[in-house]
Order: sequence, then C-alpha cells, then structure tokens
Amino acid sequence: MANKRYDLFIAYHGTNDPNGTYGVAKEICSALKAEGYEVYLHNFSYAEEHKDIQWNRTWEVVDDCQCFLAIINDNVPRSSSGRLGNDFGEQVSQIREEVDSFYDLINRNMRNRNDFNFYY
Repeated sequence: MANKRYDLFIAYHGTNDPNGTYGVAKEICSALKAEGYEVYLHNFSYAEEHKDIQWNRTWEVVDDCQCFLAIINDNVPRSSSGRLGNDFGEQVSQIREEVDSFYDLINRNMRNRNDFNFYY
C-alpha cells in the first residue's frame, strides 16, 4: 500500500452543536499530533493543499488517509432504521459520506478493515 498524506482521518458530527463530537475530535487530534501523527480534522488539522476543502467535500480527503476514526455519540444523525446518516431524500449526512468513502476503499482492497474504527 502506498504511503498516504495522513495517518488518520477523524470524522465527527455537529461542528457547531454542543451535543456534537467536534470538541472530542479536536482533543484526540491534538493528542495524536503531539505524538507525531499526521491527522486530518476539518478546519483544525490539515495540510496546505487541503486548507480550502469545504465541509461538504471532506470525503475527498479520505483517499489520502491510512486510517479512519469516526467519533459519534447518541446525537449522531440516524435514519428511521437506526443506521448512521439520514433517510433517503433528506439532506445528506456528511459523516455518512466520509464513512462510505473509507468503506469503499476497504471493499476495493485499498485499505484494511482494521484501520476503520468508531469511538463512542
């Protein structure tokens, strides 16, 4: 597997929502960066070439990451069936897009399933 730009992509939900996980994501990101890891966290930790990525396009950065961590809690958007994300026809859930992007890499044997994790 080729070297990737980031060791880890951190997905979260609720940037401006006090019930979201952005605060926890920033804490984990800071701790990992202090240990020398390259981490992508939208609007907090990124390489110069990704500084202008819009919040609804972060899934594009997933290809540049070796591992994936989704940080969720009870307030994460869920569909009527309980799955991560919204129901069909509603606004797309960004965290769902990011999860699906990394899962697609696993399905194409470009990443290892062990590199795909959730923190709850």
